[in-house]
Amino acid sequence: MSILVHDVRFGLRMLLNNPVVTGVAVLSLALGIGATTAIFSLFNVFFLKSVPVADPERVVFLFGTDAKKAGAVAAWNYFPMSLPNFWDARDQVQSFTGVSSFAFLPVNLGGESGTPERVWGQIVDGNYFDVLGVKAARGRTFLPEEDKTPGTHPVAVVSHSLWQRHFGGDPVAVGSTARLNGRPFTVIGVAPPGFQGPSAVGGSEIWIPMMMREQMLAAGQQVLQRRWRQFNSVGRLRPGVSLEQAEQEVRTIGLRLEREYPADNEGRGFTLLPVAEAGVNPNDRENHRRAGTLLLGAVSLVLLIACANVANLLLSRSLGRNQEIAIRLAQGATRGQLVRQLLTESLILFLSGGLLGLAVAVWLRDLLWRLRPPFFAFLDPTIDLGLDRNVLLFNLAVSLVTGLLFGLVPALQASRRELISHLRQAAPGQPGRNPAGVVTRDLLVVAQLSLSFVALIGAGLFIRSLNQVKEIDPGFESEDIVQMTISLDGQQATQDQVRAYHRRVVEAVEALPGVQSATLASSRLMAPDGVARRTFLREGLDDGSGTGGTLIRTDLVDVRYFETAGIPFVRGRDFGAADDAGTPQVAIVNELAAKSLWPGEQPLGKRFSIFGETEPIEVVGLVKDIRSGTLSADPEAIVYLPLRQRFIPGIALVARTSVAPDSMVPTVRRTVQEVDRSLPLVDVETVSETMAAGLWGPRVGAALLTAFGLLALLMAAVGLYGVTAHSVEQRRRELAIRMALGARREDIFSLILRRTARLLGAGLLAGVLVTLALTKVLSGFLFGVSAADPSTFALILAILAGVALVASVVPARRATHVQPGVVLRST
Repeated sequence: MSILVHDVRFGLRMLLNNPVVTGVAVLSLALGIGATTAIFSLFNVFFLKSVPVADPERVVFLFGTDAKKAGAVAAWNYFPMSLPNFWDARDQVQSFTGVSSFAFLPVNLGGESGTPERVWGQIVDGNYFDVLGVKAARGRTFLPEEDKTPGTHPVAVVSHSLWQRHFGGDPVAVGSTARLNGRPFTVIGVAPPGFQGPSAVGGSEIWIPMMMREQMLAAGQQVLQRRWRQFNSVGRLRPGVSLEQAEQEVRTIGLRLEREYPADNEGRGFTLLPVAEAGVNPNDRENHRRAGTLLLGAVSLVLLIACANVANLLLSRSLGRNQEIAIRLAQGATRGQLVRQLLTESLILFLSGGLLGLAVAVWLRDLLWRLRPPFFAFLDPTIDLGLDRNVLLFNLAVSLVTGLLFGLVPALQASRRELISHLRQAAPGQPGRNPAGVVTRDLLVVAQLSLSFVALIGAGLFIRSLNQVKEIDPGFESEDIVQMTISLDGQQATQDQVRAYHRRVVEAVEALPGVQSATLASSRLMAPDGVARRTFLREGLDDGSGTGGTLIRTDLVDVRYFETAGIPFVRGRDFGAADDAGTPQVAIVNELAAKSLWPGEQPLGKRFSIFGETEPIEVVGLVKDIRSGTLSADPEAIVYLPLRQRFIPGIALVARTSVAPDSMVPTVRRTVQEVDRSLPLVDVETVSETMAAGLWGPRVGAALLTAFGLLALLMAAVGLYGVTAHSVEQRRRELAIRMALGARREDIFSLILRRTARLLGAGLLAGVLVTLALTKVLSGFLFGVSAADPSTFALILAILAGVALVASVVPARRATHVQPGVVLRST
């Protein structure tokens, strides 16, 4: 221990003797390690953070499978299940101590102040908290009797964050009454801090007993249909039962239910996933993981360049300390002692950089989170971005590993026994040249240049891809539209009252100066809202099983929707006020839906039905295809049904303005709020803002990669400048002799730049080879541009070459001002 303390003290003294070099090194490392830690902290939240349940390794999600639909809908392979299927599985499965079902639902929460707030909740079985092994921090969770009789126990458990935010953290809140969707509920408990359900992100803030589903869900009797898949399930494995054993049992149960209910369950079954893998939607997990890996890879390039920079600085310092180290070797110091001392200095630098990097990580992480799109706002109450143990250990590990790896080469170079002979052979007054050290420095610069090229290529490709996406036509007139979501799900209102509210909202908005038209729809334009998909059966194909049907997105829209949205008609007519519940059912299809249902035929006048319904629906109109969700997503088949012939309480208001839509957002919001102040309004924005939010991922990715690429370029330029300047200093005597023998200043300048060109050429060649090897990885993130795009490669080559030239000009010009007489006399 005394030896370690001595090495640390000596290392600190040596580093403080050269504060400029030390400061530059620590700052470079802080940027590299901090950026890497920031991205890892977000990666940790989504993929690595343990769900706060008891014995999480025994908790699994029970998902539905569908052989006919796997991969067909947004690449889904894991599906929710219906309540009847869950009940059958629950009664038959033996591998669990308990299983519980739950479903997400938006809840309009009104307090004593009357200010409405929309929160995400779950309607859950009574054993939900017992299965997860979660105890209430205050009050209690659900009792067995609260899970037996429908509609008799309006009670709720709230999250710790909601208790603090909405109830002010008041202990009296337990036992108080809160209005949920207009109904009084008694708050019986507060969940422990950090608990948001069995999900890592996107959890809930309020839990309601399953027996209150008729009051809270607007689905009515659909909830009890075996094909209505809206429920998730979680279970706890019995001691001694493996995941594989339980998986085999639930698969067997799925096959049994398929045989018993072939019309509803053909191709459907069950599968299991550990809670650690299902905390993020498993259908999107791979995409999220790849995006996180890409960002981690980008910041890792910056970190490696920063480490190479610091290794060059350490090598320069060690070359400048040749005489000191040679004397210590001559006095009997062992090479191991010198390596240990130099590694100690390196670790002090890297650990200092890592410590300062924590501050950089917090700043960058908070910046990224502030830049999140509006549709991520629901995560705020349920996500913890704190620097937990995983993040701190990652920061420490990165600091130690990089400190050892990048400090070892300079330490070994500086402690070579041949150093004594090199110093004896050096000219008087000149430091001994270490050829191996020079080669090492050159290799580090080549590595920096190649890594910078890779980082800049990634940024360039992402920028080009983003620009390509922005140029895509969404298929409708997206300018001058304001939209918002209004949810009456579970409110104490009849269908007539809800429809009357819808009419008042449309009339109030259409009466505003600057509004051309207003209408209603089941989902917003270009929004990542959950959309309904139904199985459509062409006339003559309804065999009662649905096996001949086609699963198509279904949008409910009101009159003037296509006019307001700017969706062009191909032929046929629009919905009218007469298309209500008392008239024959009609539909409008887009071109993709028409091709899917009646390939090669004209759809007007064709009839079809929806699986589970008997009344035929006639096609009265054909419209153009539009994009939905994101611009980069392909258009999909859509069947539009009249909102007046069907009922849905949660709707989107769409209004076209004759003035700048941004200026109308506050007015439209205020007008709708005045119709009913008890309802919260969400996602109030222009369609342009919705589309921009859909491009948040590519835009932030491009911005981050650009920032990291420029940082990498700056560090590489600094490294190249340092190597060139050091080379000039080491060759001052040689350059003086050349000039004394008649070499012109232009020759000296060219000599230095040729050396830079060799390093640049080697770095660019290595960078091109590495980038080409990564084309398959990059291609998955690009749209409309090749990962080997020649124009991007040429631009980045030119930029990197220009920066390298600028970084070498100053030391090269300094070399041309060497005074031969002064240098030769001093040596």
